[in-house]
Amino acid sequence: MPVLVTGGGGFLGRAIVRQLVYRGERVRVLGRSPYPFLDKLGVEVVQGDVRDPVAVANACRDVETVFHTAAVAGIWGPWDRYHSINTVGTRNVIDGCLGQGVRKLIYTSSPSVVFNGSDQENVSETEPYPRRYLCHYPHTKALAEQEVLDSNDRTRLLTCALRPHLIWGPGDQHLIPRMLERARLEKLKRVGNGDNKVDMIYVDNAAAAHLQAADALTPDSPVGGQAYFVSEGQPVNLWMWINEILMLAGLPRVRRSVSFTTAYNGGRFLETIYEWFRWLDHEPIMTRFLACQLAHHHYYDVSKARRDFGMRSIVSFEEGMDRLGRFLSGETAIADQTLPCNRSDADVERERQRQINWREQYNKPVATPGRGPSVAKKPEDDEVDDADDGDDGDDDQLYEDADDAHVDDAETESSTSLRDRLADGIEYADEEDENDDPKNRRRKR
Repeated sequence: MPVLVTGGGGFLGRAIVRQLVYRGERVRVLGRSPYPFLDKLGVEVVQGDVRDPVAVANACRDVETVFHTAAVAGIWGPWDRYHSINTVGTRNVIDGCLGQGVRKLIYTSSPSVVFNGSDQENVSETEPYPRRYLCHYPHTKALAEQEVLDSNDRTRLLTCALRPHLIWGPGDQHLIPRMLERARLEKLKRVGNGDNKVDMIYVDNAAAAHLQAADALTPDSPVGGQAYFVSEGQPVNLWMWINEILMLAGLPRVRRSVSFTTAYNGGRFLETIYEWFRWLDHEPIMTRFLACQLAHHHYYDVSKARRDFGMRSIVSFEEGMDRLGRFLSGETAIADQTLPCNRSDADVERERQRQINWREQYNKPVATPGRGPSVAKKPEDDEVDDADDGDDGDDDQLYEDADDAHVDDAETESSTSLRDRLADGIEYADEEDENDDPKNRRRKR
């Protein structure tokens, strides 16, 4: 029986599709647009919108497992758009599964469903939903998540919800392109004191977690009806990681900063102005939610996912940064190689060590920018994040490293790795912060 992926043309959805195809599954995708690169993979594409219950029901016909990734992402916009897609659309998927006899539903949620605007450090799934939300996206995703979990029934439909945090990697159409765009315009500023740590997950690891959860979702397993935080399980300093990405793209690091209070109050002011003039289709440069996300700690305890369905990474942080660097430098259209969701720990560690040794040998970043960054443009219509990216098919090129020589297992000793350095907050020794330059400080009376 085929496997259905809603939003299979999106960033996470396409990674899930590739891994399903890799292991020989028949795959069907529900999306609003045709996707030539999916046709090349032999994937059946059903054009439709999750807001249309008939289209959803037709897509669910003769399907055993559904991965529901389609959603509208963002921090600004009208309530009706977010609610109709994220909440009502998910309700349609649940009804479609029940009506067509689907056995498993794996829902892509978000850690923001429990974000209350303050620091969240090593938070577990016992964290309650907040009473108020700072924007519509987490609110509507939380409503949808609760409906998915409440629908779990051992005799009819098994469900679970995954909360991947800060999905990154080559092919991202939102997070990294917007960040680089603001950096090029010299409008990117650090919010807060810059010591906040965040969880993240490479896109292939997020996709693998979905397959791992689906495989473990049985009537007798503890996975049914549960929500899980999904990440690498080792937080890094957010602003140092941002600087690493800027470096890979050949851009200067963030050198200016603004206090959290200033950013938060500025966001509140802009939200008031935009609501007053009904500028709901134009996103403010700052909001209260964004200020909190950029300045606070938010990382999570992933032990429950590791225990219940064996969540594990198939791409190391170092390997992921290498692939992202090659993509940003224009060396390849896309730098992610389709990997099985059960890639061995030995293979992951071997590739990680190869990247560490490469950096040590040449004493330079994982990827050197070539002819300048080549980043996908921000989509004009990003209404449905994981359902309509409008890609042209170049995304199907699989990256293969020409000098991918396996490192000897004996080569295990090395200096502090990139990930450990970011996690420990170790800054470059020769870098100076522009805010520390007396010429850039405010005059004191």
